[in-house]
This record gives sequence, C-alpha cells and structure tokens, in this order.
Amino acid sequence: MTQLHTKSLTDRKIYKLLIGSILPRPVALITTLNENKTTNAAPFSYVNIVSSSPAIISLSVKRKNHEPKDTARNILREKSFVLHVVDESYLKEANKTSKPLPYGTSEITNSKLTLIDSSLISTKSIKEAKIRMEIKLYAYLPIEKDNQIETDFFLGEVVMFHIEEGLLKDGKINKDLLKPIGRLAGNDYTTLGTTITIEREN
Repeated sequence: MTQLHTKSLTDRKIYKLLIGSILPRPVALITTLNENKTTNAAPFSYVNIVSSSPAIISLSVKRKNHEPKDTARNILREKSFVLHVVDESYLKEANKTSKPLPYGTSEITNSKLTLIDSSLISTKSIKEAKIRMEIKLYAYLPIEKDNQIETDFFLGEVVMFHIEEGLLKDGKINKDLLKPIGRLAGNDYTTLGTTITIEREN
C-alpha cells in the first residue's frame, strides 16, 4: 500500500487526494446577500450535516490568495445564508454560478435561475431547488496554515426548510424524486445510481 506523509506533499497534491477519496460529496448551491443587496450564488461540495438537534450543517469556503471569497465575506457580515440541494433538474444552471464575477454582481444573471424571497432571512432563495434551507450562522472557525487563514469554516443552524410538494411523505424525503447530485473529482458529478440496503447491526 502506498504511504504518503502530508508534510512531503504539496497543497495541490493533498487536494487531489482528498477530493478523489472523499466521494461522492453533496453539492449545495449557496446564496448570500452582497453588500449592495444583490444576491451572490456559488456551488460548494465541502458541505455536510453536523447535528440534527440543533439542526446544524457545515460549510467550508477555501480562500483564494488568502482573500475570503464573496460567500464567506457575506456570511460573516449578514450572519445568514441559504443552502439549496442541487439536483439533476438544475445542475447545469447551478454550475453557471461558479463563473468568477466582480463583487456585487449577481451570478444569477449568468443563469436561468429564479430568485424568490426567503421567509426568515434577508437573503433570497432559488425557486428551482426542490429543497432549500434558510440558515443562520451558528459558529465561525478560521482555518490557518503558517499563520495565514486558508479556509473559512462555518457552522450554520437551519431555521426553515422549504420542500417541494410531493417530495415529503411520512416525514421522509423521497430520494428518487429528489434526484440529488454528488460531486466527484475534476469536472465529474454523479447521480444516485444503484441503492444498496443493509440493516444496521443491533
């Protein structure tokens, strides 16, 4: 078995090993409120569940040249954001929001996505998402290397779920109707594919 000590690897090599190993990863389209009140949108795959009581999710936003990305900057200022579960129906439009634009210019204008008001926070939501969550900032942790912040790590508390009609039955999400997208390495994504059911040991 190949053994690789992280101290002997470049950051890029470590990145490639991680994204090629930890997969598939959930894909979320995150909207935040720019300072000029326009809506920033960007897809992320460094997102996951942390706790259900309270309802906490994690979001990791890597900096570019040690500067925080617009998403991180907006969350730190507004203390809120919206998480949209990316599914097959709007993956291509969600991907269009990954194009770098000047701060204050909404990535939504580069897509066919539709903005709608949220219920409890000022940040707008995306109508096309079958599941979206309004989130308030719970905690923030700057992740440092060599005394410089490399990543902005957020814990967010879900304060409101929006779930498309017909998707929820007996309190459970129908995954086959949701058709969520998973992130692989490079430019690759995956659908649910085959489901394997195994009962947990008692």
